[in-house]
Amino acid sequence: MPSLNECLYRGPVLLNNLCGIFMRFRLHKIAMVADIEKAFLQVGLQEDDRDVTRFMWLKDCANTYVERQNIQEYRFCRVPFGVISSPFLLAATIEHHVDMYNTPIAEKIKNNIYVDNLISGCESVPEALKFYSDTKDIFKEAAMNLREWISNSSSINELLPASDRTDALQVSVLGHIWNIEDDKVAVKPSKFTVCPGKTTKRRTLMELAEIFDPIGLFSPIIISGKMFVQDLWKRNLQWDDELSTEDLSKWINISTELKRVSEVFIPRCVYLHSVLNDKTCKLLCFCDASARAYSAAVYLHQTCGQSSRSDLIFSKSRLAPVKEMSIPRLELMAVLIGVRV
Repeated sequence: MPSLNECLYRGPVLLNNLCGIFMRFRLHKIAMVADIEKAFLQVGLQEDDRDVTRFMWLKDCANTYVERQNIQEYRFCRVPFGVISSPFLLAATIEHHVDMYNTPIAEKIKNNIYVDNLISGCESVPEALKFYSDTKDIFKEAAMNLREWISNSSSINELLPASDRTDALQVSVLGHIWNIEDDKVAVKPSKFTVCPGKTTKRRTLMELAEIFDPIGLFSPIIISGKMFVQDLWKRNLQWDDELSTEDLSKWINISTELKRVSEVFIPRCVYLHSVLNDKTCKLLCFCDASARAYSAAVYLHQTCGQSSRSDLIFSKSRLAPVKEMSIPRLELMAVLIGVRV
């Protein structure tokens, strides 16, 4: 018998672009994040749809015997976790509700929400307080509580009600760690722990895949690991074959560098303050290739009077195909990445 998820239509993906949200998050002088409390449980199921979410539970869990008189039947009245259509139902509900408000803040919410997380910011304390107040009111109309607010501005944090803010010094933002005090971000540390036993191609790829770096801040380090795995593949090493002594030595060096990635914090804000409103901004895209890989890197260059700054805001790298290609052709593929970025 097919499962519920096999019978349901998933629905279109309404998620905003994660990289776009994170890059905009870095542009604000004052960053703010918040979370919708128990978001999925705020969306009700229609009466006719509730019967397909029935499940059985024991009346007395201490009774080890599953007997008919000890079985209780329940059904969900709210959108349950794990159902394939739940992300769409939540996103569509939020989008429909926010579209009712034809205001700049509503548009800002719509463009900077990811599942149940709001990631945005403002340029001044008064603007940030108004953003907090208006977004709270908008979600309150949908019976949703926007809570766990936090900002890099101590003034904002002090002015927010204690019931609405979190006092954590580090929070997770789109797969990154955000240090509130220093206003710096880093990728999350790998959860992969070295277990006793042989090191195989499977384990190297598992460790490499643990690093989540969507905007490519650490592409040079990650690509070295990908090249190593590609070399193993070229030699037809099977998934569970043990690495040779030479390969193991190389992997230990690469693995050490990969683990250090999470220790590097970079400034969250790339905003160059301008008093006279004479700031100019340029996006500079650099593309290049080698025999092993090709990539594109995008920098935000800002000038204001005698001041200027350049920040890496996005990069993407790819391994060169196993079938050898000329450097000019690989450079064209790098340009293609830059155009698509």
